[in-house]
Amino acid sequence: MQAAHDGGVDGIVGDCGGCLSCATCHVFVDPEYLDRLPGPSATENEMLDYAAAGRESNSRLSCQIFMSEQLEGVSVRIAYPQV
Repeated sequence: MQAAHDGGVDGIVGDCGGCLSCATCHVFVDPEYLDRLPGPSATENEMLDYAAAGRESNSRLSCQIFMSEQLEGVSVRIAYPQV
């Protein structure tokens, strides 16, 4: 989420600033990369249930995706709407 904000990517609201309390940074992760991410926490799972856009099997909150070498080249689609 922070990288998107810093990079000027439109569409991710991030109202809570990454505190995992708003679900306005909802993205759909390219399925090829899902197994490279740790699973969502119970709190992230709960927040995804309240995301404005419908939840999908590859839904994640971008504030909970921490970039690493294993995610090099990852592609995400920003969920719409965010609010």
